[in-house]
Amino acid sequence: IEYVVETIVSFGDLLPGVFGSADFIGRQGDRAIMLDWKFGDGVAVEVEENPQLLFYAAAAMRTPEAAWAFEGVTEIECIIVQPPQVKRWVTTPARVQLFERELLAAVKEAQRPDARLQTGEHCRWCAAKPVCPLMTGAVERALRTSLKALDADQIGVFLTQAELLEQWIADLRATAFTMLENNMLVPGWKLVPKRSTRQWVDQDRALAAMSALGVAKEELMETSILSPAKAEKVLKRHKLALPDGVVTSISSGNTIAPESDPRPAALQIGERLRAVFGKL
Repeated sequence: IEYVVETIVSFGDLLPGVFGSADFIGRQGDRAIMLDWKFGDGVAVEVEENPQLLFYAAAAMRTPEAAWAFEGVTEIECIIVQPPQVKRWVTTPARVQLFERELLAAVKEAQRPDARLQTGEHCRWCAAKPVCPLMTGAVERALRTSLKALDADQIGVFLTQAELLEQWIADLRATAFTMLENNMLVPGWKLVPKRSTRQWVDQDRALAAMSALGVAKEELMETSILSPAKAEKVLKRHKLALPDGVVTSISSGNTIAPESDPRPAALQIGERLRAVFGKL
């Protein structure tokens, strides 16, 4: 197999300024290989029809340093390495060329002054959320909507939109914070210190000073057993395991999540209590 790594690929004069960095481009016989490493947590990346890999493959075909891997091939294998999984999908040069035409059309559409805007999962990584008309429109609609008037179907739809809106709000706050930290004006807002909490200047000196007032040290100290996680580390140093039956897992409560979330649905309160007390 022949390969190159971390190669900048672009579309040249077809799409000036459009480029990417491909982690791995290779060739084995009549098959080109396009591989991308993913180390992010919490988002499982699918390989089939993956737009990023199709983008890299299309750009690589037009990049002199990488085009050799695609000349005369009959197959293109796309691979996503996201530990602990390795996902593979085999496609054809024709499919990549079709993607290139779709990309070209999309870029031309985006450059129009009246370009169509559309929210979606891709908004999660978009740096333009704080100034996006659709996202700001979502804020205005949310302020005008009466939650009591929503039915279950509407609530489900709006919860999906709320995740995008929450990320938009987080990015907006982060942008404003960065501007204020760099002495840029954000009308109506300023940086202030967070709530302060009192701390001992010197714990040993403070304990000695209060003991000198006649207060027993036992009244000024707290002791408690370590958490299961910390106790397990201590036991491991002694090459011991936690004894059976001394630990149980109790959730602090429920939270909402989309149906695609891999976690099982929460038990009803009666079922949950039976499961917990069954371990005691």
